[in-house]
Parts: sequence; C-alpha cells; structure tokens
Amino acid sequence: MDEKLLSRSESLDIWTSGKQIEGSYIDISKELSESRDIPHRDESQVKLDTDRSYRYPGFDDSDCDALYNIIVSELRNRPVLRYYQGYHDIVQVLYLRCGYNCLKLLDYITVCYLRDFMMSSFDPATVHLTVFMNLMRYADQAVYRALQTVPIAAFALSPIITWFSHDIQDLDLLHLLFDDILQHESSIYVIYLYASFILSDNLVRGRILAEYYNMESQEQERSDNVLMIMTNLFRKPHNLPKQTKIAMSYAEDLFKSVPPNRLRVLSQVDPTSTLRGSSSDPESLLLTQVSRVNEKVYFIPENTTDPRSFWSGAFMMAAIAVGCAMYMTYAKR
Repeated sequence: MDEKLLSRSESLDIWTSGKQIEGSYIDISKELSESRDIPHRDESQVKLDTDRSYRYPGFDDSDCDALYNIIVSELRNRPVLRYYQGYHDIVQVLYLRCGYNCLKLLDYITVCYLRDFMMSSFDPATVHLTVFMNLMRYADQAVYRALQTVPIAAFALSPIITWFSHDIQDLDLLHLLFDDILQHESSIYVIYLYASFILSDNLVRGRILAEYYNMESQEQERSDNVLMIMTNLFRKPHNLPKQTKIAMSYAEDLFKSVPPNRLRVLSQVDPTSTLRGSSSDPESLLLTQVSRVNEKVYFIPENTTDPRSFWSGAFMMAAIAVGCAMYMTYAKR
C-alpha cells in the first residue's frame, strides 16, 4: 500500500491547487461583494464550534479565528447550504495542512463531496447510512445482521460526515485518508473506507459476532454491546496507524469486488446526490439538489426510514446523544 500513497509534496500540491471549481471561488483576503457581506444564518453555530476547536497541539485563539473566517467565507460563498456540526472538523484538517491556501479545495470538497449533509433537510445525509448498510449486506452478511440490531446513526454518522476527522485525532493518518478519498474522486468511497475499518479488523469483527451470537445475554444487552464496540472503533490510538493502512488496502479490494454499481440501493438514490458520482457541472447540480430537497421531491430509498437501521430527524439526533451517553457510562467501568 505504501508505494501507492502520495508523497507529502505531491499531496500538498493536490490539496492546494489541484482541486477547485472554476470561477466559483471567493478569496477571503479580498473585500467581499455586497451580496457576500450578508451574514449566513448559521454563523453563530460556527462560532460556538470553532471557539472550542482545541483538539490539536499548538492550536490557539488565532487559529480558531482563522477557522471561523474560512468557514464563514465558504458559507457566504454558498448561502444556499447549511452548516452542520462536524464540518468544522474537516476544515480544521485542511487549515492545519494548508493554511488559507485550503480555500479553493474547501469549496471543491463542499460542493462535490459534502453538499448532501448541508441541505435544509437531513434526508440526503441519511441516505449515506442506507448505502453503508447495503454495502455491509453484500460484503459480510453476518456483520450486517449484527449491525441491524443497533441504531446506525449512533456510530456511523460521525465518521462518514466528518471524513473520520471527529473520531481520529492523528493528523498524519487523516492526511492519508483525505488523500485516499480525494484520489478516488467519489463521496461513496468514504463509506467503503468506513466499512473497511470494521471488516479488515479481525478482532473487531470477531467481537461483534461474539456479542451478536451470545445467547446467554438478553437481546437488548447484546445490541448495547455491539453498539459499544462500534462506538469505540477508533479509540485505540496505538493500533490506528497500522489499522488505517490495512483498512485503506482493504477498501481498494472491496471497491473492486463490490463496486458501487452492484449496490441496488443506489438506483433509488436521487440523481443529484453526491453518491451518484461526479458531475461536469457541480454548480448546477448543487442548485438542483437544493430545489428538490426544498420542494420535498428528493428521492429517498424505500428502506431509509427502517428503524432497525437508523432513525431520521429528531430521532437521529437522539440516537447520537444516546450513543454518546452510553459510551461515557461504559468508559467509567
């Protein structure tokens, strides 16, 4: 796998100049036009999140201010999009790698990879979780059945919508993962990577199946234990460097053995979703998607609201809160 990875200089060149949407970028260092001076409705939440972004050594108040300015610049550049918690985690990785040079790449990633998570409704985001479960069904039936017993949003949402940057705090590993995602030029590859972290770790897979088939425990207890295994997937920092490279290699093979066109659920996904692949005109696709979501004509797979998989809307947020609370309870044991 190592020989396939980009060198730091090659990677940095791609990050800073290789990906952008022509004609759409607004330079934060220049005076914004009158229309860009209008505050975005989510700026207060951005401020709350960036003011507590001290996850990495040496990140100080001036960096928090820079992070806020970068995100606000992009939101004012794309006022039809909504901010979501976790977006700042991705931007922080870009900023720490490239400084203000990340602005063009951020716009590209936002429009071409993250826009599903930035609609007025969270429905387009939940489809990513449906696709994740569909992939697991093809890749490993046993693990798929075990995961059906837990609220998927409680553990799968964070790594997918933050490109692992909320769950992994090792910048070198995040650089590798971001490189891998950008090289594949597809938002669905994030799902393949996440599935590979689960399936390529024999210990994790074994523990999931052991809990699922443990007939001595009550059904709810088995479900809770599977959820805890998934919640703690990235909480072994000493193993992460090795496991990340294994997962990246596994994802390459999984992408070939179970390509996206084999996932039946994708045929039910709205054509404006990032999951349907790249477009030669992402700007137009973005506006069409916003319109379809707002007019409530956005296509959602039939099993998206299946409660065995995950809950949508307020129930999804509650599931995440429950998952976090359960983790804290188990961590104190």
